[in-house]
Amino acid sequence: MRKKSAPGQLYICGLGINFTGDMTTRTMRVLKSCDAVYHTSGDWRAIGLALKSLGPKLRCYDTADFYAKNNEQRAGIAGREICAALDKGARIAYLTSGNPMLFSDGSVLMRYCAARGHKSVVVTAPSSIDSILGVMAGKIGIFLQGFQVVQMGTLIEKRQALAPATTCMVMCVDKATSRNDFKRFCALVEGKYPDSHRIYAVKCGNGGGGDVLLAAKVSEMRGLENKISHMMSVVLPGINSEKDQNREK
Repeated sequence: MRKKSAPGQLYICGLGINFTGDMTTRTMRVLKSCDAVYHTSGDWRAIGLALKSLGPKLRCYDTADFYAKNNEQRAGIAGREICAALDKGARIAYLTSGNPMLFSDGSVLMRYCAARGHKSVVVTAPSSIDSILGVMAGKIGIFLQGFQVVQMGTLIEKRQALAPATTCMVMCVDKATSRNDFKRFCALVEGKYPDSHRIYAVKCGNGGGGDVLLAAKVSEMRGLENKISHMMSVVLPGINSEKDQNREK
């Protein structure tokens, strides 16, 4: 008999972005211990084989048909069913891409369930943030001084303030180009940083290619729009980072 998780327990489990089979051994143990697995943010078939290997009694719910809905809508639809199962003492795992503690449909679901009295345990995945830190380590060694991570949508739509004194990692910049918001993003940066300040556009390598690293000054940033590709992020070094400024002159 399988070893069960605690009754009425919800696990929010991260998977590798664009690599749904990239999961930690802890994630695999959690999935094997649960009664049901939910996944709403991608092609279910891509992880079907991995889930089948975890045990014949594992029940998988394919809810990827509403992939086009936003995170709040997914949380509302899946959350109602998940909370009902948790109320009955079920052990549920919810699969999401990336780090659920930062931004994803998983973080929205976590708040949805918490508002209804259900606590969650987060099981993180290898994160794209870790990859960006690795790519940038040899270029600007300033992350040990602290950094902030913001999502492009939050920065543009909710006017989240940039903190120029701290290195900032802006995720999913390609979404701004697809929505014609890149100029708004540039305006925000131009209003906070000197024209000569260095910035970097980063895309981490995967099975389809190597790392991509573009460097420019703030005054040149608008010319990067046509070079921004899928899953690309922008790193804005802290404005007081003398190491970066001296290295890139």
